[in-house]
Amino acid sequence: MHSTNCFNTVVGYGGVAMKQIAVIHGAFETAPRLVAFVDVTKQHETAETENMEKHEATEIMLETAWRLTNTIDHPWVQNKEVTVVGDPKLRSTSVGDHLLLDGEKWEVASFGFTRVAPPSGLTL
Repeated sequence: MHSTNCFNTVVGYGGVAMKQIAVIHGAFETAPRLVAFVDVTKQHETAETENMEKHEATEIMLETAWRLTNTIDHPWVQNKEVTVVGDPKLRSTSVGDHLLLDGEKWEVASFGFTRVAPPSGLTL
């Protein structure tokens, strides 16, 4: 696979576009680090088919990435939609961690997600 944008779309073999979310753990670490990419292509396509508002589609994709990077019935690193970056012995995604989607940074909140504005003069 080769990436066209680490926050958004990856073009796989055969030219098939995939929608991905980058997962960054930093809530408990000394420095934030990229831990995974989550394929949310199915949720993105459903949102487009159903003509969802952008905020609804974003919420569904973020929720999917959060759920797939949490250990529930089995270690989350085994989920087929997840590409782990680095050490496969990772904690679950928690409040304070970040998700990157379409060039926007979102922080996992106690309930839902909060958009994080880039510092003045900086764009993602």
